[in-house]
Amino acid sequence: MNKISVVVPCYNKVNDCSVMFDSLIGQSWDNVEVILVNDGSTDGTDKIIDTYKEKFTRRGYDLKVITQENQGVATAVKNGLLEATGDFVVTPDCDDILMPGYLSEMAQTLTENPESDAVCGISTRFIDYPFSCSIGLMIPALLGRFSKSCCCIMSRRSFLNEHNIIGNIEPCRIDQEVQLVYPIYGLAKNMIFIEKFLYDYRYVLGILSEYNKADEKSKIYIDNQKEMLQKIVDKYSMPAELIYYYDIFDAQRRYSKELITKSERNEAIINVAHKLNIKKFTVNDKFLYQKITDFIINKQYESTQKPALNPGKTYFYGALGVLYARVRDNIKETDIDADFFMDKSAIGGMIFDGKPVLKPDFSIFGDDDNIIFFTNNFAYMNKFLPQIKEIAPNANIIHYNEITGYLTANF
Repeated sequence: MNKISVVVPCYNKVNDCSVMFDSLIGQSWDNVEVILVNDGSTDGTDKIIDTYKEKFTRRGYDLKVITQENQGVATAVKNGLLEATGDFVVTPDCDDILMPGYLSEMAQTLTENPESDAVCGISTRFIDYPFSCSIGLMIPALLGRFSKSCCCIMSRRSFLNEHNIIGNIEPCRIDQEVQLVYPIYGLAKNMIFIEKFLYDYRYVLGILSEYNKADEKSKIYIDNQKEMLQKIVDKYSMPAELIYYYDIFDAQRRYSKELITKSERNEAIINVAHKLNIKKFTVNDKFLYQKITDFIINKQYESTQKPALNPGKTYFYGALGVLYARVRDNIKETDIDADFFMDKSAIGGMIFDGKPVLKPDFSIFGDDDNIIFFTNNFAYMNKFLPQIKEIAPNANIIHYNEITGYLTANF
């Protein structure tokens, strides 16, 4: 059984870290090295760590505790990784929850696929693009269409050492994860994405909330992220055009933070698209960001086939939400039409677009039916898949991106 090093940076989480530690103890993988890095906590987090030393040892885990002056989470992660001795490494946050299969699912995948450098599972927080990959995920991540969280990634330590990824981590206090994520996505010769819910983010008020406002501090945060990406591209001699993909996401994010207008966003996106020799879009296109990112990703992964439908009924699940409203016009360009809508906010007798709207009831699905999900939360979607498959094993389950991806690649 391969050894896993779990590096956990800990800073002022006295009320939250116990839940994470308990979930770590509850893992089914036995050969585990736990490295807790106390980054100068002042709220009693160190005392919580002390109470768990015996618990980790009783579980059979090797335990190392590193205590340092407060230097920021990036340095804490780096110092912990430098002490790691495992074959595989993960770096979860100290205030989240690991699903019981967090370690075993990813470790087993790496064990069975020796050619793979890393594996990525699903978390509850991020919008994950729905494909299983064995190639780098850098471009979808830069476009904001794939998780930038290193908490959901397990890497071979030999791969990190080969590219000096640990040694290249620089001190920073915000968004430190990209220093691991981007090099892993960009340098891994083979990486596997498994569509299983393995990691649960817990929302705790803290410093990041200050950067969610449309103000100067938010602008500085966004600017710093781009500077960090440029350093990563330079350090690892990555293609310079990667910055262009990020610029598309950057324009969208600045617009969402109300730092620029919609017309300024569209002009910025089109300018970058032209640098990438993409000239089929204009500043007046509806859903411009969605269309360009779909086009780039589907061109990269050649996911351009029109989804095949079963002959039975077609249900649009989640069709009363803002997501369906955003892509509704795109869907109408196809011959894919709903017989019924499903949404948890439906009320009796509701009609939408001339079709009945039902409360979710998977018991009515048949083997010849189609269920199209309009959600970007794959943990939420995957929660229902076993229920649907048990009731209707041959039902056709489709994610809306399979349809919009086909359209943007072929119109």
